[in-house]
Amino acid sequence: MKIAVIPNNKTEKLQQTAAKAVQILTEAGATVLLSEADRPFDQQPTDECLSQCDAVVALGGDGTMLHIAKRAAAYGKPILGINCGHLGFMTDLEADELHLLPQLLRGEYTVEERMMLSVSVNDNEPMTALNELALCRNALMPPVTICIRNGDTKVIEFQGDGVLLATSTGSTGYSLSAGGPVVDPQMESILLTPLCPHTLTARSYIFRPDSALSVTVPSAEKDSVYYAVDGRSGQPLTPNDVLTVSKSPLKARFLHIKHREFYDVLRHKIINRCE
Repeated sequence: MKIAVIPNNKTEKLQQTAAKAVQILTEAGATVLLSEADRPFDQQPTDECLSQCDAVVALGGDGTMLHIAKRAAAYGKPILGINCGHLGFMTDLEADELHLLPQLLRGEYTVEERMMLSVSVNDNEPMTALNELALCRNALMPPVTICIRNGDTKVIEFQGDGVLLATSTGSTGYSLSAGGPVVDPQMESILLTPLCPHTLTARSYIFRPDSALSVTVPSAEKDSVYYAVDGRSGQPLTPNDVLTVSKSPLKARFLHIKHREFYDVLRHKIINRCE
């Protein structure tokens, strides 16, 4: 079995954890692929590395998982996350559970598929979101008017600080912080969560996965509204721009060794942590 090991190379401790994972996998009989010979622990996996492997082991936090899971999905490769970060809600193992890695080679795991979103501006090349598309006003600007349509049907128009369009996976991220519902990540859906709406009637919506949503900001001034996909690379949106959001043809595939229920993880990682 060929396994690509891709850590978020931030600290010496994480590098040591990654080296230990490589050792355990190699001793178990795996062929371990690394991104680059001179920089073996790099968060940017090469296309060659991803195309040749059977599975990916990512070490880091949820940000690392978001980034690498989308890259792996483009090649149809499943990913196992090892939490070396702060929360690790999307990971399967903790850093002290590396001894469980040989189960991958014995086939003692399950694969969970997650729906992702395709996001484009004015029908340009689409971007992929595993968590969400966030549309937010500049903090120094007044609230903006946001219009949401599903196909040709107007869904809602409101003034506020922004809006989130999230997957079920993203329901426990930014959307949860904004008051959105918790949705089982195996459900295919698109969530709409307004950000600080200036009305009592703007609430969260949950759409079917085959919905074709569009977002416009007709009242936006220059540099007043920005959008970001999974929290990366905020870009300005003008009044003439149309953001379209639909189900992506790609799916993220997560490997699970521990077989924990989603609600057990939710209670352990988020609910109990906040009490």
